[in-house]
Amino acid sequence: MNLTHLEYLVMAVSCRSYAEAGRRLHITPQAISKAILSLERELGVPLFTKDAKGVSPTPLAHEIALRAEQVLNDLSDLRSYASAHRERAVHSGVLSLGIAGSYYRGSILSIEDFGPFMAMYPDIDLRLHIQTSPFCHTGLTEGLFSAAFTFGKPSMTESLETIRLMSPTLTIVVGHRHPLTQRSQTDEVSLVELARSPIAYPVDMATVYPALCKAASAVGTCLHFVDVDPTPQAMEEFFEEGGAMFVARGARILSMLPSTVQKRLARKPGVSIPVYLSYMSNRAPACIGSLEDYLVDYVSRLSA
Repeated sequence: MNLTHLEYLVMAVSCRSYAEAGRRLHITPQAISKAILSLERELGVPLFTKDAKGVSPTPLAHEIALRAEQVLNDLSDLRSYASAHRERAVHSGVLSLGIAGSYYRGSILSIEDFGPFMAMYPDIDLRLHIQTSPFCHTGLTEGLFSAAFTFGKPSMTESLETIRLMSPTLTIVVGHRHPLTQRSQTDEVSLVELARSPIAYPVDMATVYPALCKAASAVGTCLHFVDVDPTPQAMEEFFEEGGAMFVARGARILSMLPSTVQKRLARKPGVSIPVYLSYMSNRAPACIGSLEDYLVDYVSRLSA
């Protein structure tokens, strides 16, 4: 049975006129008449009689209209209930997020960056995992993470959704006696200047490393990368020997080695390293939309 036809019946009985019912429903009287005829054929009973003055609902039509109105109200309640359930699902659940980064060198976004999100959605159990970009990609495809926030676009697989969020300015850390710290006129460092120092291999070798090498080659220079053990002692010795290291937000090394100084990599010539939010649409929790909306808004304000 067509529910729209029931709606037309209820209105036609209430108005005792096809023309008035059509006016209130913003349709033609002919559409009302056609719906009533369809109901009469389906139910096997007359619902309206015609005379010189127009149409009149039969006593049975009144009874059926009352029941039809109850059905329509129940259906409306059902839709409202389902909508409320969807809203609760969107704002609750467990969300495991892999974030590209490392313990000492920081991550694309720090745990503190998600404080407003957790305050906004207290029923979402947000679990943050700082890992390398390749591990985040693997964890996403294997179901360890609900979503991943990584450098570079993951290889496309079925059901993978990706959203490019930003291309952050790269940050460099050097020791306080490094020649670059003497340049008080600016906090920016060019690739040509950076090429004079040994540079610790970036944590992200899949995206950041090739992007840096390509940008350096474009300006006619070559960066000298070296291995540095991920321990405070080894990193301190590295900085004392004139080394430089790329770090991200919330890098613990800055507080552990207060003699270090931060510099920004000059935007020209640019090193474009895109950051993506990725998730598998076929198994992502309903609350992934809340996280996506938050991150899009949050990183847009960071970049402003």
